[in-house]
Amino acid sequence: MINYNKIIFLSALVLMMPVTSFSHQGEHGVNQLTVKLGPTFIHPNDDSSRLGEFSNSSVSVESAKTLGITFDYRFAPNWSAEFLGIIPTKHDIDGRGSLANVGEIADVKVLPPTLTLKYHINNSSAFKPFIGAGINHTLFFDKDVTSGTEGALLGDTKLKVDNSWGLALQAGFDFDLGNNWLLSSSVWYIDVDADASLNTGDVQRDIDIDIDPWVIMLGIGKRFDV
Repeated sequence: MINYNKIIFLSALVLMMPVTSFSHQGEHGVNQLTVKLGPTFIHPNDDSSRLGEFSNSSVSVESAKTLGITFDYRFAPNWSAEFLGIIPTKHDIDGRGSLANVGEIADVKVLPPTLTLKYHINNSSAFKPFIGAGINHTLFFDKDVTSGTEGALLGDTKLKVDNSWGLALQAGFDFDLGNNWLLSSSVWYIDVDADASLNTGDVQRDIDIDIDPWVIMLGIGKRFDV
């Protein structure tokens, strides 16, 4: 399912990054690794097709919270590469429309490692904002279908979800505390498209789910020379 508005929005933000980089200059130590750790909140901005033959049906993916960690390597005064990892989250998938009476359809665990290239707007204050763009690979595992779903589909049912590749955008700031310690806040918008199916015996019911989560992390960090 192609969302053209989303593609235009993501492309425009990426194209703005080089323009922004010419308008800000600053100095910062290179060859530094910053490790950040903190609570992380995942809020799907979801949409879906209908499930198989069930007209007026759709699903929604519930939010989750976990612990996140990032590794940010500064290779130039204004540029760094950052990897985001989290403890895998469990998300409930609920029925909507004609599936609303089923309630929770299934649940799945998600691991969305994300790598971004970041531009840091250096200045003389402790508040240092940044923007970034990169790529995400979302893994789906431990997929369980509820008994209510199996009752509605009249049999033992398995959930299959293909892993997803997508673009990631990031914005946030670091606040220097001194002695290489900092506080940080980051927001990612991640393009996650899940091609899924519910398989009951020989019957396969397909559904396309655009999860597209906002990922918000509040962290404390430490810089190390490498």
